[in-house]
Amino acid sequence: MIFRDRAYAGQRLAELLKPEFPISGYVVAIPRGGVPVALEIARALNLPLRLIFIRKIGHPINPEYAIGAVSDTNELLLEYKSIGQETLNEIKSRERKRIDQMIQAFGNELKSNEARNKTILLVDDGIATGTCIELAIHCLRAMEVKSIWVTVPVSSLHGAKRIRSLSDKFFCLHESGQFTGIGAFYIHFEQLTDAQVREMLTEIRN
Repeated sequence: MIFRDRAYAGQRLAELLKPEFPISGYVVAIPRGGVPVALEIARALNLPLRLIFIRKIGHPINPEYAIGAVSDTNELLLEYKSIGQETLNEIKSRERKRIDQMIQAFGNELKSNEARNKTILLVDDGIATGTCIELAIHCLRAMEVKSIWVTVPVSSLHGAKRIRSLSDKFFCLHESGQFTGIGAFYIHFEQLTDAQVREMLTEIRN
């Protein structure tokens, strides 16, 4: 299954979710790639859109390969242990700085008092390893949410298995056993700028 772009994938997910999702809740995106997917879902379900700030920690030799993730509250999920503490601290510090920049640029972060006892639709543009989504789930559980419905257009098989076991419900349009990267399942998969994300968020401030 190939999606035209993230917005189209979000529209397809919205069709799947509309008959099932409770009236009360939040659509929560992991920026930047999750925002255009979540925007379409929030529009279709008439729900508020919020952000949760998670950054991948990439391997020093291959930054695209996730060895962990860090959140805006300094929560750390580390899966690859064979890395020096000094190197890890450097990467973590860099990604935390980027999170701080994104919070300043976007705002709209999900607050604990909003999330408590609510059903959350957690959205990203895809799952490779599942590291960032797992950390996001952990952070949401700490906010005492009622339930977490993870919602993605595409996932690797092992990523889907991992996240399905951690979420209350899991919605994925395509699970692939031949997974070379999230972008391979989109015709248009450009890197989003901060300005583009800000513009999307202004469309649905509530």
